[in-house]
Amino acid sequence: MFIKQLIDDTENETHTADFTCQANGVPIPTISWYFNDVPVNVSNTEKYEVLLSSPGVSIIRIYNVQSSDVGTYTCNATNVVASITSSGILTVNVSPNLTIPLMMQEFTVIEESNVSIMCIATGYPPPTIYWYKSDGNSSMRPVSGSEVMSSTGVGNVTTVSVELTLTGAMRVDAGMYTCSASNIVSNDTDVTITLTIQFPPAITPELNDQIQSEPDTASFTCQATGEPTPAIIWYFNGVPVDVANTTKYTVSVTSLNVTTNSSTLIIMNVQPSDVGTYTCNATNVVASDTSYGVLAISGEDHYIPKM
Repeated sequence: MFIKQLIDDTENETHTADFTCQANGVPIPTISWYFNDVPVNVSNTEKYEVLLSSPGVSIIRIYNVQSSDVGTYTCNATNVVASITSSGILTVNVSPNLTIPLMMQEFTVIEESNVSIMCIATGYPPPTIYWYKSDGNSSMRPVSGSEVMSSTGVGNVTTVSVELTLTGAMRVDAGMYTCSASNIVSNDTDVTITLTIQFPPAITPELNDQIQSEPDTASFTCQATGEPTPAIIWYFNGVPVDVANTTKYTVSVTSLNVTTNSSTLIIMNVQPSDVGTYTCNATNVVASDTSYGVLAISGEDHYIPKM
């Protein structure tokens, strides 16, 4: 008969677990150990140690417990008369292991598109996952996601997935998002992604018409905002302005911020041949925008329709 039955045990990963078995009989029974119905071989591994404190008493010690050690440990007490068994279950608490697919850690979409980013955590007890968005100055605000839970089949480890979904993402949705997972083993495990929202160029303000005197200098300034930052090209009467091969024009470009460029076209020594329509074209991978301005010479009667 058993004097001491096995008791279920729960340990955090990397800790040590013990099961104690005490049996009485005449003659004193021999005790052997099984893990999930397979005999435990203590001679060829550092995972297990069997301690015999006294006749009929045996302790199996499991070192550095991991999720693979989760299962049923059975004490078998045998003598010439009979054989009896007692079992205990080992549960291992596993800290969250958090992953976001590498291709999603730098996420770029076009404005008004739908965004879905999956954050996956494994652990036991099942991790709790939260999404947060950085609002700058180290402040974070929670954002909601939809949760899916499933078992991985490795010990008692559970996989929890929380999908962050943004419907019709806007520019204000761009920024840093953090997925955080926790359970009783570990408070916080974080993974951060960067969400970039691309949007088409917009030229503001529109180019203004100008009237200049000969041989003054005229200039048009074009300011365009977009993501990615727009490239600005100038045209005169529909033909690209060749800045590189003439002293007639100069162009200066200033980056006002990460999404805005400003370009100024300067027309030197204004002559009647310079009269016409000047076009600013701002382009990025999403789309393009165009603005027109007319240059006329003071005192001359010019009617030049915008293109």
